Amino acid sequence: MNDNLILSGGIVVYIIKNGNGAFYYSENSTWLLDDWDREINDKSYFEFIAKFELDLSLYTIDLLKNNLPQLLIDFDNKELVNNYYDQALEDRVPEIWKGVWIEDIKVFLDLIPQEQRYWESMNEES
Repeated sequence: MNDNLILSGGIVVYIIKNGNGAFYYSENSTWLLDDWDREINDKSYFEFIAKFELDLSLYTIDLLKNNLPQLLIDFDNKELVNNYYDQALEDRVPEIWKGVWIEDIKVFLDLIPQEQRYWESMNEES
């Protein structure tokens, strides 16, 4: 793992698309889905965010433990769940989407499938 790789100026997002989940990292404006409504419909948004997908194997355990997901975007069910306190991202979704705010981090993190929870598997390794 590379100690020189940093995660700064953005948030970790768990995205579900076509039944598959993956983690991404980018600045907040990337996740203002109402700004990207047309691009989501024409699929160009997915090409744009591909460069933000995280390869967790490149980061140190400590860095990852300090960068837990704060946003879940489920494109299959058109739902955004927000735990990022600094912006009401749940209010910035396209009309037919559901936006939800969950204040409790544990309740939020429990929405991510067990096998995807890198912060828990890292605890077992420590």
